[in-house]
Amino acid sequence: MKTITTLAAAAALLVASTGLASADELSSPGLTAPTRSDAVNTDDRYSEDTATALAIAGTALPLALFAGAGIVDELDASDAAGPMVVAGLGALVLTPSAGHWYAGKVVTPGLVARAAGLGAFAYGVSQICLYDCGDRSNNAGGPMLLGAAAVLGGVIYDLATADAAARDGNARARRLQLAPTVTRSGGATTGGLAVSGAF
Repeated sequence: MKTITTLAAAAALLVASTGLASADELSSPGLTAPTRSDAVNTDDRYSEDTATALAIAGTALPLALFAGAGIVDELDASDAAGPMVVAGLGALVLTPSAGHWYAGKVVTPGLVARAAGLGAFAYGVSQICLYDCGDRSNNAGGPMLLGAAAVLGGVIYDLATADAAARDGNARARRLQLAPTVTRSGGATTGGLAVSGAF
């Protein structure tokens, strides 16, 4: 009986020591459970999917306006077609950058390219004439082609980089953060904002 009791005590001591060893191993730096910083950050301010969706919607808007102007013109409502075309041209320059605007970037290379391209295209159109043109019409093709290419390239750029703009916006937000803080001085409590960042 004494032998059995001794063996039981030894077994209990072995189990206890094994449990302590396991706890020490889990608390070692190499075996710690993943912290929030190891996981995907769910607190990002800007969504890459939202930025891309806005860029797509911003590209679709001028196309819809142009299509609507064509339909209105077919219905002999030319008074409405003209403003729709003008609105479509403005949207073509601006709204494909909607994904970048969402991420906090106002002026993009794509927007600049589209504005310059539309200007070049308009210049080319101005060189076209129907009567007594001389050689003016020969100068229209180059600017129109170059302008159209610049507009198309600007649209593609803003569509392709909208998700990257969201990532950049999140990186900027993480570098500079504001947090409410309370300070006490001379028995008085004062509220304020604490600025933290990495530069």
